[in-house]
Amino acid sequence: MRALLEVAYSFGFRLGELRTMRCRQVNLLTGVISLETSKNGEPREAYMTAGIRQLLTALVAGKEPDNCVFTRDAGQKVGDFRKTWAGCCIRAGVGAFYCPYCDERVLADGHCGRCGRRSQSSKLKYRGLIFHDLRRCGVRGLIRAGVAQKTAMTITGHRTINTFHRYQIIAASDLKEATRRLEVSQEQERELLKSHALEPPLGTVAPTAVQASASQSTSGLRAKWSN
Repeated sequence: MRALLEVAYSFGFRLGELRTMRCRQVNLLTGVISLETSKNGEPREAYMTAGIRQLLTALVAGKEPDNCVFTRDAGQKVGDFRKTWAGCCIRAGVGAFYCPYCDERVLADGHCGRCGRRSQSSKLKYRGLIFHDLRRCGVRGLIRAGVAQKTAMTITGHRTINTFHRYQIIAASDLKEATRRLEVSQEQERELLKSHALEPPLGTVAPTAVQASASQSTSGLRAKWSN
């Protein structure tokens, strides 16, 4: 599960692309992940981070080239893991179960906070972070890392800028960082203006020399007239 989340979080790959990923698509020598099929029908590549490379190395060890990269403990292909996902998100504090009767958040002991009923886990409603949200995290992470938009779109597999922008969610931390960068830029501009203000303005050296020459000429004329 950790490797699946790490790849989705870092590169914004779709769940369907990860489920069908084969070991032959992971080149540990070059560090490249090659997606042969995607929603837009175009293959694409991404270079692994050091962490992802380590995780995928453990997953593909002992498997055949056509075996799936992400499998369960028994070796079967990863299928529906919504219950596992919901449990992980609830423990992490980014999701919760809600009562199917009164739509109130279920308490830690499994009872509804309003009607007091205890329902089977299969009937509870989950609300919170979903796996597809990791695709948005991937887009945002690439942009915040300074990756060019076109390059980021190639990695995530977005064909149009409009769709890409819908995934590029601006958070409060982004706005704070924008202000921080603005302050740094303004301070640098002020320091630059100060340094220019301390420099002698153009044309001050030449007039001084002219004034000195004129003073010498005046002294010479006075000496000539006095003679």
